[in-house]
Amino acid sequence: MKKSKKSSTKNASTKAEVRTGFVALAVVCFVIAAAGVVSFLLKTVGAEAPADYIHMAETSGIDYQVYLKPDNGVVNKPYLGMNETYTYDIVDRIVFTNSYTSQLSQATNVKYNYSATISFIARVARGNIISDSDPIIAEEVVETLWQYDADQPDGNSSLVERSEINLERFRDKYSSIKSSLDFTVSGEIRIDLVVKASDGASLNNEYKRSITIPISQSYFEIKLGGEDKKETDFNAPSRTTAEVLALVALGAGAIGAFAVMLFCIKKALSYKSWYREEIDALLSDYDDAIIATTTTVNPKHYKEHIAVESFKEMLQLATDIGEPIMYYETSKTADFYIPKEDILYTFVIRKTAKEPEEFKPRREIEAEEEKALAHGSDQKE
Repeated sequence: MKKSKKSSTKNASTKAEVRTGFVALAVVCFVIAAAGVVSFLLKTVGAEAPADYIHMAETSGIDYQVYLKPDNGVVNKPYLGMNETYTYDIVDRIVFTNSYTSQLSQATNVKYNYSATISFIARVARGNIISDSDPIIAEEVVETLWQYDADQPDGNSSLVERSEINLERFRDKYSSIKSSLDFTVSGEIRIDLVVKASDGASLNNEYKRSITIPISQSYFEIKLGGEDKKETDFNAPSRTTAEVLALVALGAGAIGAFAVMLFCIKKALSYKSWYREEIDALLSDYDDAIIATTTTVNPKHYKEHIAVESFKEMLQLATDIGEPIMYYETSKTADFYIPKEDILYTFVIRKTAKEPEEFKPRREIEAEEEKALAHGSDQKE
């Protein structure tokens, strides 16, 4: 009678919980893979794909008040509003407020530079009215009111700045230049409000407003320059290397999760319970001692029924009495039996979810035998 000593390490790890674990892992991997694939498609070819161009809408506003000298004897209020005619004799200072907003149709990182400068301009006077067409003989930036940078991750921006200007020092500068020349000149100051926007690629935008104040006449009006609204279209930036790598990683992760899911499903489908693996192993390893039958026996037909506690004992009985072990499997049990005249020997393995503590499978019997042999050898030494 052949008794196999094949390694059964694989059998030792097969528990019913493993199958449940594989199924649960497969479900998790499926969810990850599905989410990854959907996100990848949306970011590459779907609704989230960037447009070919981005629309930029800019607006600005300029407001100012011309504050008057106290007790000027002419106007009995602290300041005059916009779009009036003013006289230097009673003007003390000018306070202006500049507002700016920009709105992009699609989020993209934009670097802004905001600045406000005051320039002194001298022209050749060709009449009593100062004209922009008069030749400029001197132009100088005399003061920077503000200048700073700001990075906007979504591209949208807004600011409000307030500044105050005393015109007396600019009139003194004009008088100095006028006295040094033998022809008539006109003078003005211009406040340039500039916003520069760049995305480092196709967007290089400059939005400019101006405030011009004549300083060579006793009476003056303030003129605003530039448009209060501006719209610009520019090419949407291509994906950065980091974004491309992130999309590749996302796609690879989705494929990997899908592969793991398939592996888990395959393992779950091919998984055998401890019961199935034990029965298959017994039938394979002891094929010369076991005969499969299509019917079973009724213990009532025998005078004596002996329930054997282990398959090892069944093997020993089969050897001692010279009879094969008969095998019949029902939906709930695997019945091993040896009929001998009026005595029936049986060993039953029940199909349960968990391997019973009291059942010692063949692999444990072999492990005990090997341990006992090793212990006996140590004692002899």
